Amino acid sequence: MNIAALYGAYNPIISALSNAANGETYTEHFKSPNMEALAMPDVGLNELNSIKSAYVEGILERSRIAALTSLVRSQRWLSATLDAQKAGNAMGFAASLRGFLESAADAHDVMSYLPDTLAKMFPYLYLVLIKSSDVNRLSIDMGQLEAKLIHYVYARRKNKGEVMLPYHQNQTNADYIRAIEHFAAAGSMALYGELCELTHPAAASVSCFIDEAEHVLTFNASKDADVIDDLSLRYENTIEQLVIFSLNPALMSLSFLQRLIPEWAGPTDQTMQTVGNTQAMLHSFDSFIAQYQEGSWDAVEFARKIQK
Repeated sequence: MNIAALYGAYNPIISALSNAANGETYTEHFKSPNMEALAMPDVGLNELNSIKSAYVEGILERSRIAALTSLVRSQRWLSATLDAQKAGNAMGFAASLRGFLESAADAHDVMSYLPDTLAKMFPYLYLVLIKSSDVNRLSIDMGQLEAKLIHYVYARRKNKGEVMLPYHQNQTNADYIRAIEHFAAAGSMALYGELCELTHPAAASVSCFIDEAEHVLTFNASKDADVIDDLSLRYENTIEQLVIFSLNPALMSLSFLQRLIPEWAGPTDQTMQTVGNTQAMLHSFDSFIAQYQEGSWDAVEFARKIQK
């Protein structure tokens, strides 16, 4: 599937979600526990449950932010790539496609982990949100997910002599791209190399305006279209996989989050019915919610299962 077709398929979904979520505010993940209250010898169940609830809601907020921003960021890059393609601007095309590639690879670091974690943890998350007594004695640390979510939002290049938290330290673009290439998008590193050659002042950014024959160089200001077509054709499958495996997990995450917090907009069930195992997971969530009765859930068994 070419870039225009991919953009046409995803853009209406992402635009609808972006418009619906515009103006949402998130506050829970900024809250800190009352350490003085926790230090009291008579600290009660209500205080502990309040902390647990704030922690879970904070994780869900961070998940929502990551999914929404990764979708919109990719949408913007793909839009710019398509505009440059239509204009026959090889430099703009290469720069925008490189931006999308880097964005997709960066998002993959958390999105390859987020939907599966939300699905696995759904019963616990749901019961914490509805304040069920079945989770009174159960607190689950989601440190790995939290670290990935924080890294996604705050990771940046370290300044000389600066001391940073480990998950605030960025990885290289190459690290992210190798990871998504290994996961699904074969050819990503080769594509990245060619896009860098075009966007940097290197030989490729000169030769894309030159026709060369034996002992003859001819300036060709209209060669951009050929360069774009060549890249698009040779890496069509790579680009398609990058789009699918960066956008679909974010859409899945938003679907799962909507089952937990219904006021948060998500893609429609119909939209998601052919995306991975989303339909089956949503059905299992709905069944759990419909059948749940307080006192019927085995927290010990759940804790045992997720530790496997």
